[in-house]
Amino acid sequence: MDWTGMIAFASNRDGDFQIWVISTTQDSLGLIDVTRITAEGQNIGPAWSPDGNRIAFVSDREGSLDIFLMNADGSDQTNLTKHPSDDGGGGPPAWSPDGARIAFDSDRSGNGEIYVMSADGSASSNLTSHPADDAGPSWSPDGRRIAFASDRDGDLDIYLMNADGSEVVNVTEDPADDGRPSWSPDGSHMAFVSDRDGNREMYVMSADGSDVRRLTDDAGVDETPVWSPDGQLIAFSSDRDGDSEIYVMDARGSRVSPLPGTSEEDLFPSWSDQVDYVRAPVLDDLPVPPGARLGKDGWGALCPEKPGFDAREYEIDQSPEDVLDFYRNNVTPGARASGDEGALGIAWRIDGRQFSVVAESDRRGTRFLITRGCSE
Repeated sequence: MDWTGMIAFASNRDGDFQIWVISTTQDSLGLIDVTRITAEGQNIGPAWSPDGNRIAFVSDREGSLDIFLMNADGSDQTNLTKHPSDDGGGGPPAWSPDGARIAFDSDRSGNGEIYVMSADGSASSNLTSHPADDAGPSWSPDGRRIAFASDRDGDLDIYLMNADGSEVVNVTEDPADDGRPSWSPDGSHMAFVSDRDGNREMYVMSADGSDVRRLTDDAGVDETPVWSPDGQLIAFSSDRDGDSEIYVMDARGSRVSPLPGTSEEDLFPSWSDQVDYVRAPVLDDLPVPPGARLGKDGWGALCPEKPGFDAREYEIDQSPEDVLDFYRNNVTPGARASGDEGALGIAWRIDGRQFSVVAESDRRGTRFLITRGCSE
């Protein structure tokens, strides 16, 4: 399925849960890049700012769960809440449409409540103040209302309130568990998750709770829907194929397909209409040994069908061992080579992207191939 923009998500593909960004590039090939932008602690629940320049997220790096803020490239990571209780344990934070405020859930009052703060972390206040557990806020596109999930009526339902916390209304009122509300960009509908048909599936309803329609029908668990900026698509996480991956479908629930570049345990997608703000490493960023010349016989057509694949072929008047030594000394210290019959190779990762070098010699001399994304 064709899509544009950038999707941030949480993944444990490198061990701990970190925030990653998958993006379509602006070039004519429409390549897909996947880049990790956090590294410290466990990080989940990314939420793009309305202008696409910042990402709020949840992290345990300072002990308890806190709401952090960073630039879209992962720089300037700052703890906004700095509270000993857990903030964001019930779902990702939610931006106001003007980017001035962030809503989040917290148990700092002894149970889950919805709070709001300025985007710099100041002026935090409790909006719900109810003995039940409230979680997972979602701010309406017009800035006037906040949707959230609560068990205040016994089961988990989706509620609406004004942005100041007044006039709380239950809009699902179903005996099953409903949660993870997500507003459509025009504010007319909300996607949400429910087990009302026996399994966690994606649903959509009008913003007032009417006209509920089921979007997915699969044995797996579907979670955390988020709309594309143009309102035509919905991304969500699902374990329907074993591991939890990010999927995309059209807003009617058809044409469901996994997002290229996601795997392992990928959760909490968040969609921005920005394109290629975060640029993953490319082959042009890597050094080549002195004297290397671009090759001519197309060895680079090794696996071009893979999303994000790129390759460079070179010829050089050195041995394969010398080529591999260059990359072990200048790019990936200590890497061990593997191979036989004159062909040697090493592989490494930069920000989640697989790179490799294969060098071989024959009667014409030595040639080597640098690839990005071939073995992913």
